[in-house]
Amino acid sequence: MGQKSRATSGNVVSSRVLEKRKKDKAVQALDGLVDDLARRTQSAIDGSGPSQHLESIRAIHRLLMQIQKLERPFVSQQSGYDVSARLNVLKEWLKQQGVQSEGLKLGGGLQEGAGIVATQSFEKGQLLCTVPAHVMMTTATAIRSKDDVGLLFKEDPILRQMPTLILALHLLFEKHRPAEDPSNWAGYISSLPGQGSHLDDSSEVSDNFVMPLAFSLETIEALKGTAVLVEMHKAVRNYARQYAHVRSMLRKLRGQSPAIDRANAWFTWAEFRWAASIVMTRQNPIPGTPDMEMGQALALIPFLDMFNHEEGEITCHFAVTQQQMELTAKRRFEAGEQVYISYGYRPNSALLLYSGFVPDHNTKDRIKVPVELNPTDPLYQKKVALLKWLELPASGWLELFHDGTPSPELATWIKVAIMQDQSVVTENLRAAIASRAQETAAILQYKAALREAEEKARNGLQQADVKVISEAGNTLTTAEALEAGKEELQMSKVDNAENGSVMEDGKVIEDVRSDGLEHGGMSVPEQSLGSGVQQEEPVAAQEPTDVSVGQENGSGEVHDGLEVGGRDKFLYEAETETVSNVQFLGEHLFPAEAALLAEICRMRIGEFGSDTYHNGLDEETPKGLGGLGLVGQKSVQSKSSPTKKELLMALKIRRQEQQTLLKAIERGSRYQHSHSKECRHHCC
Repeated sequence: MGQKSRATSGNVVSSRVLEKRKKDKAVQALDGLVDDLARRTQSAIDGSGPSQHLESIRAIHRLLMQIQKLERPFVSQQSGYDVSARLNVLKEWLKQQGVQSEGLKLGGGLQEGAGIVATQSFEKGQLLCTVPAHVMMTTATAIRSKDDVGLLFKEDPILRQMPTLILALHLLFEKHRPAEDPSNWAGYISSLPGQGSHLDDSSEVSDNFVMPLAFSLETIEALKGTAVLVEMHKAVRNYARQYAHVRSMLRKLRGQSPAIDRANAWFTWAEFRWAASIVMTRQNPIPGTPDMEMGQALALIPFLDMFNHEEGEITCHFAVTQQQMELTAKRRFEAGEQVYISYGYRPNSALLLYSGFVPDHNTKDRIKVPVELNPTDPLYQKKVALLKWLELPASGWLELFHDGTPSPELATWIKVAIMQDQSVVTENLRAAIASRAQETAAILQYKAALREAEEKARNGLQQADVKVISEAGNTLTTAEALEAGKEELQMSKVDNAENGSVMEDGKVIEDVRSDGLEHGGMSVPEQSLGSGVQQEEPVAAQEPTDVSVGQENGSGEVHDGLEVGGRDKFLYEAETETVSNVQFLGEHLFPAEAALLAEICRMRIGEFGSDTYHNGLDEETPKGLGGLGLVGQKSVQSKSSPTKKELLMALKIRRQEQQTLLKAIERGSRYQHSHSKECRHHCC
């Protein structure tokens, strides 16, 4: 008996030793793969062609799948609630938190999966709901968590530049709090979709939550030739780099806090991918708080993030005085009708990449085309200088509207590119410099006047006795100036590290991006004039203003920095163009300009390669699928696989890009033909 017992005990010990060795070997293999991933994603993305982008994303995708496979034993395999259960959990939690939403209810079984349904009629402009600030998960609440995100924030200078990453980590740390110390947002977090997605490596789960970061290689390859593939390459590469960076930081900080030690066990690519996907589709900018190092906070706003998208007016406002988000009806809604809000005017490519759906109709859809000045052009250096003053790249990506019309930026770039007379380039350069100098002087004068008015108000002078001149030339009282100044300090000129957009006068000015400075293999946004968060003293002794915000369902644009993220969900939307074209550049495309536009588009469309998928697209579209796989936006009753649905969305984007390019080529040809006829007519 004794010998048998000792033998059994020895077998158990041997089994444990073998299990430990096996685990250690897996950890070593995992560490090696993560190191490979970090090296592969460190180098900046250059102007490489579509085949290079595709090959790079394939390699990154393979590494991530290997990492995910090795990480599976180290994370609990939890499955998510079904839609009905999630909505019930959220309903109870919202009630406890005091969220006001009379006349609205959470609804499942909708075309989009889940959303908000009216139980009474609402008129346009009528208040729909309010969400108190204390209900929100924000970058400010993240930083205050001193033993987890706050600790990382303190120790890691890179993380301080990344509000989207901060919010994603905040979500994960709160999700993984121990049962004896549950999160204040436990009800909200457990109601979020996609938490069982890592079980089958799918980009979609039963609740219609699609994660583009988990797109299959087949879907990615279907995007070959499109500008979306380039953006997806950037997104996947940058999120993968974030994962590797955070994993490294967690290991360096072992022993610093129990939360950090627990995170070393649960932090995996699958978990990070999920949290990043939640944040990139739901984040909202709100005014910052005094305890933050950044001037703007990002937030997850429960209940508000349940509204689905419909084109139209942006009607969401953060009331600073009441410290709550307020939503009004964008149009009339009848009882029993689903209530929609506008996410803003985003192109379909961004909606696919950062929201996981493609709408049938988008009047503001646009694509990007690559442009590059000819380095052998004798006027190359002068043209580069002119484009710089016009805030346009010598080489890069500019937008083409869905009807084939070049954006003002692209039209201006073309006009500069075809200039052949040195005196013309020089004249334009001088005018551009003079114009910019006037703009800069006006802005500096305006800010100085605001500071003077603020100082006088602080010194107790009567508001009616002090006046300042606004940028528009209007005379403002001190009270008006302070009000304008406070709103400017709260929300203007915000250029988040991850979204590369600039806010001015309450509107997003798109495509004004600062370059990234390489820092330890990772890009940190350059703080320069006109970019970055303006760190100015807050205006005192004035009532706060309401801040208008509009929903953009996604994280929008990406750059070559560690942080990807992008456009925040609630944003101002530009009503004016980014670049104010110098008038002497002309308003219409002339023959040479039209020819260059057509050439750019022909080169781009030639990169699409085989159209095998596209030719059978309509036949493969399941009946009732509406917008070809509009997950989260249209009916998805088909039993086709998640991969099938995401593939259909990719093919739809592919077709839309091709159609836009063909329209631009046709437009260019029409300009040339029309001008030729006009010339012959005048000659006669």
